[in-house]
This record gives sequence, C-alpha cells and structure tokens, in this order.
Amino acid sequence: MFERVNHQGIGDVSDESVAWEDQIIPFADDDEDENDGLLVEDAQSQAHLRQLVAQNEFLQTQLAQLVDETQLSAAQVAALTRHFTGSAAEAARREHEIDLVSRLETLQEQLDELTKSVTKLGRTQFKANTLTESREQQVGHSLTALQEIATRRDEVNETRQVAQQRRLAQLRKEARGDLAADLLPSLDGLDMALAHGQQMLAEQRRREEAARKEAMHRPPPAPSVWDKVRRVFIESEPEPAPVTPPPAAGEMSDALSAWLQGLNLVQTRFVTLLGKESVQSIDALHKPFDPRLHVAVGAQDHPDLPANTVVTVLRKGYTQGDRVLRYAEVMVSRSAARDDAQD
Repeated sequence: MFERVNHQGIGDVSDESVAWEDQIIPFADDDEDENDGLLVEDAQSQAHLRQLVAQNEFLQTQLAQLVDETQLSAAQVAALTRHFTGSAAEAARREHEIDLVSRLETLQEQLDELTKSVTKLGRTQFKANTLTESREQQVGHSLTALQEIATRRDEVNETRQVAQQRRLAQLRKEARGDLAADLLPSLDGLDMALAHGQQMLAEQRRREEAARKEAMHRPPPAPSVWDKVRRVFIESEPEPAPVTPPPAAGEMSDALSAWLQGLNLVQTRFVTLLGKESVQSIDALHKPFDPRLHVAVGAQDHPDLPANTVVTVLRKGYTQGDRVLRYAEVMVSRSAARDDAQD
C-alpha cells in the first residue's frame, strides 16, 4: 500500500511538472508603442497574469503534497528499520532502504525542480506585473498626450477664429472707410451748395427789403378825372390805401429757404450715416498746424495769431478712428519774424 501511494503521487507530480515545463508562456513585445494595440495587449497581459497566478497556486499545492509525502516516507523508513532487525530480513530491508532512498532522491529532485519552477514563475509573474504597469503608464501617458493635443488644437482653432473675425471686421471697416472717402466729394458739394444758397437767400432778402422800402417812399400817382369828380361830391377824402409790394416779392426767398432746408436735411443725414462708421470731420480752424492731419496750401499774415495756426479751411478733412481718410487743406498764419527775415 505504501509503494502504491508513493508511486501514484510521484507519477502525478512528475507528469504535472513536465507539463508545466513544456508550456510556452507568451510575452508581449516591450518595444511595441502603437496606441491602438495597447488596450488589447493589456487585456492579454491580465489574462496571462491570472493564468500565472493559477499555476503558482497549483505548484504550491503540489509542493505541500510532496513535503507531506517525504515526511511520511521518512517515518515509514524509520518504522521499517525498527521492524526489520532480524538477520533474515537484512537483505530485503537493505534493498527496500535503497529503494526508499532512491525514491527520496527522486522526490528531492522533483522538489528542487518544483522550487525552481516556482521561483521562475514568481519572476515571470513579477515581470508580467511590471510589464502591465508599464503598459498602463504608457496608456496613461498616451491619453494625457492626446488630451493635451486636443486642448491645444481647440485653443489654436479658437484663436484662429477670433483672429479671422477681427481681420474680417477690420477689412469691412476699411472697405466702408474707402466708400465713405469716395462719398466725401458729394458732401463737399452739399456744403458748397448750402453756403452759396445761404448767400443767395441773404441777397434776395436784401433786395426784397430794398424794394419794399422804395415802394413805401414812392409818391402816389396823380389823380385822374374820376378821382377829382369824386372829391367834389364827397366831403371827406378817404385815406390812401397802403402801398403793398408786388405779390411775387417774397416767393423767391421762400423758395430758396425751403430748398436750403432740404439740403440741410440731406447733409444732416449724410453726416449721421458717416458718424455710424466712425467717420468724423477734422476740427482744424484756429488750431495749431498738425502735419498728421493738415496739408498747408498757403500762408497768410495774421499778427494777432501765433505762427503756424490754421486761419482758413479750404477743404475739410475726415478721419475714421486712427485712420485719416482725407487730410484737411488749410491756410496757416505766417510768422512775423520770418517775414522780416525775408524782407
């Protein structure tokens, strides 16, 4: 019964040890760094790690069984030694002892092999754990890098969109400024028409006033025969009717005034439209000459003003923010000291 149990345990352990020694343990390539294969390799590593843990537990169980069998065999050897003390059974006892020693050596060799296998399995498990941690770190670094790249891409796209919107707004503003600059001569024509119209209206009113005064101081016409007859039969002579100016005397001034009001309304709307586009006229009259805003086309003597002071604006200038759409053409005061030097 002892031999049958020991042979069966030894056979099972030997076959199981050979089976584990013959197994090929796959390892993932450490140099593979593609992001798409990391998750698959991580799953394979986890499965392999679970397999190694199961193998380790099985080997620990087999090792415990071998230790128990070795102790049992030693006890049996001691019992047989005490039992076979007679000379007749000396040869059989020695042969059995040799067999037991051989079996013990075989068990010890198997135990050593199992110990090596367990050690190797522990190293393999440690390597697998290290590889798994390395894979997890690589996956984490890759995800972090991808998140940073996505964040930077979003920031770059947002910055690019803001820059494009600003550029588009600037281009629209410049285009409207160019259009306003093209319309400035029309505004100059309105200003000139208003100035001439006001002069014409003042002249017309002056003429009408002179005609009215002349009509009031003009002597009445000589009475006719009929008027004399009426005076004879009428005791009291009625007061002469007041002299009224001709009906068309004030129509011309009224027409000019209405025309000027229409022009003034058009000019106001024109200036309001330009103001919406940040177009403003340059206030140059009686201001120091500024070459960034003014263009001097001549000089005049004005002793009561400092030199290089704008005394006349020949053509208005306009700006759009910091951009000059048209420089103001002006006349400036001349320095008295310079005139004396020239004389």
